[in-house]
Amino acid sequence: RRYDTTLAATVQGLQLKHGPLLMFDGEEGMHECILRLFSTGFLTATAMGYALMQSFALSPFSEVRFVQAEEGKVCPFGNLPAFSLYYPGRSVGFIFAPCGEDAVMDRNRWVAAMSGALQTFTRSLFPACMPTARPLPAVPETFTRLLAGYLLREEPTGTVAVPYCELHAHRGSAARFAMYEDETCERLECSFYIRGSSTCTDRERYQSCCFLLDGRYFCARSLAEKDLWMRAICNVRVKVIHHAPDPSEQDLEHFRTSVAERAAQVQAAEEAAAAAGRRPEGPDAPTFAPSAAFAALLPAGAQESRPPP
Repeated sequence: RRYDTTLAATVQGLQLKHGPLLMFDGEEGMHECILRLFSTGFLTATAMGYALMQSFALSPFSEVRFVQAEEGKVCPFGNLPAFSLYYPGRSVGFIFAPCGEDAVMDRNRWVAAMSGALQTFTRSLFPACMPTARPLPAVPETFTRLLAGYLLREEPTGTVAVPYCELHAHRGSAARFAMYEDETCERLECSFYIRGSSTCTDRERYQSCCFLLDGRYFCARSLAEKDLWMRAICNVRVKVIHHAPDPSEQDLEHFRTSVAERAAQVQAAEEAAAAAGRRPEGPDAPTFAPSAAFAALLPAGAQESRPPP
């Protein structure tokens, strides 16, 4: 499975929020825009002598951040309560800021709406299969499995792959990390080894489901699933660093039981969230399709103008 999550990908789905904001353009500072947030991306419209409209798709590897001016430095958004949508793997970002008496509360509402849209969009890319610690009896390659489940992987092209990932117990000085086409584990896409020198970096500061493993960007379905994966990976790496003996069958069963208990907690939390009906808006929320007119974004009498290619 692969999905197009480049900035130019189609924006569609539920409209979650819209309103006026200031947007930093990187050249002329902040300018007024109308922002419309949808379940797969957002649209901006500005009026600078002519109407300029652009659409940008969300990526599960993007992050919503609060932005603060550095003390003692001139900042284009001054003391306004700003926030950003940042794409770490692409070094691309957007900075917005509301203004007015309720600017701080407005900023917080935008951050909540954008974070919620990002979480919902990320979950939509995952198959229903939940993480497991049990190997497949008919597939010998899985017999040293500690944890397996779907993760999103960012590709150099900006697309997102959805491999079925499998963390193995360490053997000697390394532990294998395999990526299959799906949960049957019949077709191996690729694999690499986690060693003592491997790095696993969390982006906890931004409440992101993403983590970086030896230069590869992965994204879990939820923060709880990310924590499950990172704990398992770090535990294996620690055993490799300290030259722990290869695990016995009894050791493997003990490790799997511990992982399975945590995985069951994660699944219970997912099911509770689904039962609570996590929907960005009610059933009557407006929808947007790529063929829909942009005119609603513009001031009365403005003409539609596509951004240059």
